[in-house]
Amino acid sequence: MKIERQFTEAGKGAYVDLDFVTTVSEIRNPDGTIVFRLDDVEVPRTWSQVASDVIAQFNSEAGLAKPKKMMVSEAGASVYSASEFAAKEFPDLDVSIRGAVSIARRLQDPLAELVKIDPKAIGVGQYQHDVS
Repeated sequence: MKIERQFTEAGKGAYVDLDFVTTVSEIRNPDGTIVFRLDDVEVPRTWSQVASDVIAQFNSEAGLAKPKKMMVSEAGASVYSASEFAAKEFPDLDVSIRGAVSIARRLQDPLAELVKIDPKAIGVGQYQHDVS
């Protein structure tokens, strides 16, 4: 069995082509008091503030001083965020924010998030369209 490389190049780091930025993560109570704050969080430039906050808080609670660079697949996130299930799970959030939350939660528990998506929408492997 041979597994072909699909998303990276041999001899080239997985994060080389990603543009990272340093941001501040703050989570506040409705009254404005700060529940959680972490400075100098390094995340991909394309990530939303919600995704950055989830990653920062997760790493802080796990005892890591500063989050490390991580990659999470976005496959199927748009399908999930527009689904009836997502609307029930996050009725007050915009579709784009639902997708960001789903992507961030994939880092914590990928299977718990991926089971919410129709396998045809994930698009993994050459037999993706044979799933019935």
